[in-house]
Amino acid sequence: MQDAVETFETYLRTKNLKHSKPRRDILDVFLGSQGHLSAQDLYDQVKQINPRVGFATVYRTLKLLEECGLARSMDYGDGTQRYE
Repeated sequence: MQDAVETFETYLRTKNLKHSKPRRDILDVFLGSQGHLSAQDLYDQVKQINPRVGFATVYRTLKLLEECGLARSMDYGDGTQRYE
C-alpha cells in the first residue's frame, strides 16, 4: 500500500497538484476496498470518515488514480463506471 501512496504522491507532484487530506482519505478507502466500486460507492464510504468531502472531489481523484495507473475503469454495460 505504501508503494501506491508514493506513486500517487509522485504523480500529483508531476502535475503540480496538492496532496490534500480529502485526496488521501479517498486513496486510503479505495486501496482498502475489495471488488469494483462506482464513484458513488466510493463517495459513500469516504463520507463515513470525512463528511466534508464532495462527490466532485471523489470523481476527480478517481480520474487521477486512473491516470497514474492505480485504478482501472470498467464498464459492465449497466451505465455505471466501476473502478478496480
